[in-house]
Amino acid sequence: MRLRHAWYRRKPYPHFDSPLPLHAAEALVTDPARVAKHAFFPFIGYTLATPRVETDPDRRGRVRSNPKLRPIAYPCHRDGYIFSYYKYLLSKEYESVLRRLGISESVLAFRSLPGGNNVTYALEIFDHIANEPHLDIITTDVSGYFDNIDHELLKQSWGTLIGAERLPPDHYNVYRGITNYSYIRKHQLFNALRRSPKTKRGGSSRLCTARFFRHRIVGRGLIKKPSPNSKGIPQGSSISPFLSNLFLLDVDLALSRFAEVQGGLYRRYCDDIMLLLPAGHCASALGKIIALLKSRKLEINRKKTKVFSNTAGRHNFIGDTPVSYLGLSFDGHSVTIRPSSIHRYHRKLRRALRRAPILREEETAARERTDGKEAPLRVQAIMNRYSELDVRGKKAIRFENSKRFSGNFIRYLDRAAEATGSKSIAAQRRRLLSMLRRRIRDAK
Repeated sequence: MRLRHAWYRRKPYPHFDSPLPLHAAEALVTDPARVAKHAFFPFIGYTLATPRVETDPDRRGRVRSNPKLRPIAYPCHRDGYIFSYYKYLLSKEYESVLRRLGISESVLAFRSLPGGNNVTYALEIFDHIANEPHLDIITTDVSGYFDNIDHELLKQSWGTLIGAERLPPDHYNVYRGITNYSYIRKHQLFNALRRSPKTKRGGSSRLCTARFFRHRIVGRGLIKKPSPNSKGIPQGSSISPFLSNLFLLDVDLALSRFAEVQGGLYRRYCDDIMLLLPAGHCASALGKIIALLKSRKLEINRKKTKVFSNTAGRHNFIGDTPVSYLGLSFDGHSVTIRPSSIHRYHRKLRRALRRAPILREEETAARERTDGKEAPLRVQAIMNRYSELDVRGKKAIRFENSKRFSGNFIRYLDRAAEATGSKSIAAQRRRLLSMLRRRIRDAK
């Protein structure tokens, strides 16, 4: 595989430096001496708030809950090339270890797995549940995973992977760059620059000069360090997802062997853990998960830990809520799209439709200086993003006949319905498209 396709991507997002062409980036990342002496810039950080919904047992329907807050921090261009290249190098070693241990199918997230996607992975789990009588199902996730990755344990895992008792200078500097990082809040940075994050600056992605950075950003104390600084890695760098897999390698091996001995199945997707075991092993399995995570200085999220039972196959599934996995839900009878995914589609569509009249007013105000006509409501972009159609001018082409259609949530529903044979998903799709067309008519 050529290096260009393996790790290099030119991304013109604004940061403290400018993107490098391939030859310059390659000269940097493939020189261990330069990497060992490289000084990493601060990350730019912000908080991503994702609305969540929960079912209230005392009220009909779903009610809005507190949003899920996820801290994001992304590196400058040169730092990003180094992180991406070392992820590329380490991933080859990691994949080799997974194959040698026979647990390649147990870890699903942040990897290029041939012939599979989230729908097929979920379907594998649901088929196992439906066809195995007397089954216990445990689902849980790691509480605050990325924020609680222990640095010393991570360094040990890193060294074990490359067969070194002590990290070589270049690897050690990359390790320090991702664990001993600093950051600046995005809104504080752009306030100091006296500009909006959405403002483009003559095609240049470099935010400021080195002098401005030293005096107006560092000099004003805007650079911060995470607290505590003995654990946690930033979400937003290319190497962080890989390191999250590497950190749990011993846990994956132990739980895969445990499930294999019991005649069960173990799967992990990032911080989401699922164990399918013959009935009667639930208590010991949950205790083993807790103990293994504790050895990595991690804890399970008890609010999200659920245990289900399947007493005699598909039609005797017992649980207070369906089993949810990788965006799909299974209640023992049918597969559906998880309610939170449907809610996310509704939320994004409502936001787009609220924005459309504002854009029409702005365009109308501009037209008053020329022809004085009211601008039409631009629904083409909304239809392209939220329907099954590729709209170009007055023509609308279905996605299967369009060469440029890149896919959206409706296309995902089609693939899920086709793969699972679920009439429930097809019904969800019809309801969403009906709602979409109704709301567009109302907006006009």
